[in-house]
Amino acid sequence: MKTIITTFLLAIFVSILAMDNEFIMHEICTDYNEGMEIFSIDFDNDGDFDLLTAGTDCMLWLNDGAGNFSEEIVYTNPSWPRSIRAADLDDDDDNDIVIAALASNQVVLLENTGTGFNLTILDGSLIMPHTIDLKDLDGDEDIDILCSEFDTSNALSEVVWWRNDGNFDFSDKIIISEIFQQSTYVFADYIDSDDHMDVVACGELLNDIMWWQNDGNQNFGDGIVIDLNFNRVHTVVGNDLDQDGDVDILGAACMGGLLAWWENDGEGGFTRNDIDPFGGALWMDCADFDNDGDNDLFAVGQGPDAAYIYENMGDEVFEEYPLPGLFEDGFSATAQDFDNDGDMDLAAIGRSSHQICWWENKFYGANFTVEHVTGNSPFAASFTDLSNSIEPITAWFWDFDNDGSFDSFEQNPTWTYEEPGIYSIFLEVQAGEEMISFLKEDYIQVFNGHTALEFNEQENHILCSAESSINITNAFTIEAWIYPYTYGPDTNFGLGRIFDKAAVSIFLSNGFPLYPDHCLVMQMDHADGTTSSSATQENSILLNEWTHIAVSYDGIDQVRMFVNGDEIMSNQPTAPTGILEINADEDIYLGNLSNLNKAFEGIIDEVRMWNYFMEQNEVQENMNKYLHGWESGLLHYWQFNEANGDIVFDATSNNDGTIFGASWFQGIELDPVETEQITIDPINIDLKCYPNPFNPSTTISFTLNAEITDNAEISIYNLKGQKIRQFKILNDQLSITWNGTDNNDKPVSSGIYLYKLKAGEFQQTKKMLLLK
Repeated sequence: MKTIITTFLLAIFVSILAMDNEFIMHEICTDYNEGMEIFSIDFDNDGDFDLLTAGTDCMLWLNDGAGNFSEEIVYTNPSWPRSIRAADLDDDDDNDIVIAALASNQVVLLENTGTGFNLTILDGSLIMPHTIDLKDLDGDEDIDILCSEFDTSNALSEVVWWRNDGNFDFSDKIIISEIFQQSTYVFADYIDSDDHMDVVACGELLNDIMWWQNDGNQNFGDGIVIDLNFNRVHTVVGNDLDQDGDVDILGAACMGGLLAWWENDGEGGFTRNDIDPFGGALWMDCADFDNDGDNDLFAVGQGPDAAYIYENMGDEVFEEYPLPGLFEDGFSATAQDFDNDGDMDLAAIGRSSHQICWWENKFYGANFTVEHVTGNSPFAASFTDLSNSIEPITAWFWDFDNDGSFDSFEQNPTWTYEEPGIYSIFLEVQAGEEMISFLKEDYIQVFNGHTALEFNEQENHILCSAESSINITNAFTIEAWIYPYTYGPDTNFGLGRIFDKAAVSIFLSNGFPLYPDHCLVMQMDHADGTTSSSATQENSILLNEWTHIAVSYDGIDQVRMFVNGDEIMSNQPTAPTGILEINADEDIYLGNLSNLNKAFEGIIDEVRMWNYFMEQNEVQENMNKYLHGWESGLLHYWQFNEANGDIVFDATSNNDGTIFGASWFQGIELDPVETEQITIDPINIDLKCYPNPFNPSTTISFTLNAEITDNAEISIYNLKGQKIRQFKILNDQLSITWNGTDNNDKPVSSGIYLYKLKAGEFQQTKKMLLLK
């Protein structure tokens, strides 16, 4: 991709707000024609938020991490591009772009090739396509495309979607609704509790807002009314304003001059709450600008000559503050931390004013962060001061256990926690004559060496790439320790997944007609096309207690199922029929299904997979103790004792997993392994890379103890856990150079990569950033 120009700060306006924030206005561009929409995303996967804008020229604005943006034209069309969105549509680890061009009646796809874009017209049948959203409507892990139609001929406007079948292959348009007149905005999200992506849209001419419930097969029905009297509604946005775990709706009515939000009761029932009148309101959304733990509102429109923030005062009361600087005809806005300083900034686009601006949030007060909030004792926590003040800060007073005594006076200290526990952190800073303090309660959790992962959100999971996993077709045994809070997200049947690899799935059931209540189930897909299922006894799985589970198959027709070491399989609705369907190309998911709609709700620990049919005495012998990782027949062994980071290591070295959303938690305490293990002091490894970030190459260096040099290797992984490059380390070798290519010498895309050193029984993984 060719960078055309670099834009830095063009103008600055400063204002102090009563919410203890100073916002500084940066004008990115002042001559942007017909700017209609601004969208934020980490487009180049370099760890900071970039911008996309829809106007006469659709632009990509790449952020250098400090809020300086370089400009690139991605699409030029005088036919009034109205909406722009980006996501990875073809599963190639880079972001593609979708544009709705209002006057040409086209929905345009821009496939990201890494060096440019391939343009495709997805559809030309809509009359004035207005707004795009990119979500997985059918739960197949591919991002689908959703669009609203703004037909000004008084005809009924369509709300439609295109199913993504993978590899940039889209269906013909599928109509969800054609009841609106001038449908200005549409989005998809989980509106009720059934784990199917629903659709929300508004119609400007008839003042209505509606949602369509997805039945799981993408039948959306006739629609459910949210409001029929939001005068000339222009925009509806989904966000959890009141932070109660469901998606509320925030709306702006242009010609009605109204702002309002609708509180969701969790099942798609809504209660309207009006905000102050706002002339020409075009956009309202929410974010936490003052770091007080609740969401504030932000809005732009055609009437005011400024962007506005509404501080959340609690009890559904909001106090209005204009942001500094002249900003007119605001069409849309987006909130992200654009300068990576720990607080939320704002960016917005003005149509007739030709402006693209962002407001740097300088939150005045004491604040800090830490590299990891969890760890095993002794845990060295590295703190970074994020405090801001008008007066220079000259002194720092840290209390790392909130016991009333100061432990450090450095600006960015490291403190070692020797004992397990949950710790509150207090920081007081001196700015001039003023002392400013900040307490983060229960901020650090230190474990006793036995950790696990808690799954408490719909999309929480661990991904273990198919590239490194075993093809399970014959005999196997899978075991784990679980602490379930519920039987799963399905209201009627539970179905929370513990382990899934397409041909083998292990889950909890409660009330499903084929199985006993409160039981463990294993399903297998066989090579002959049949599916078998086996279940444990009724009430064999209880909630809110640690339970060891194991399932074993002989590869022919015998299944054994164990709960806490006892064999208690009770029924087989369908018996197994030989070897399993080939699954070599299927990823392993721990804590969810591949489409992320059947999350386990609770804690998982100590997941093991073996390549043989296991007897009860073997399950009982090993279930209460740790293993080495080299035991005969052991295929995978995720111990979950890392205590922090986003990787769970496979002690067999076959397949490390990437954590998505799950949180570190206290695990089951097992007995140590029976024989002495050789341990290597990680300090002697000294694994690092330089430069980092890098382009086009970086040098990974290390220092290995002589006793672990044999069979040492460096592996490079993407964030999906896929191994893309591997280097064998020769005797006396102290470094390797990676030039950003995979094992086939093909360049990889920019973004964050993991590099792992494995030497003997020692493993260490770190991150690096490739920029292009």
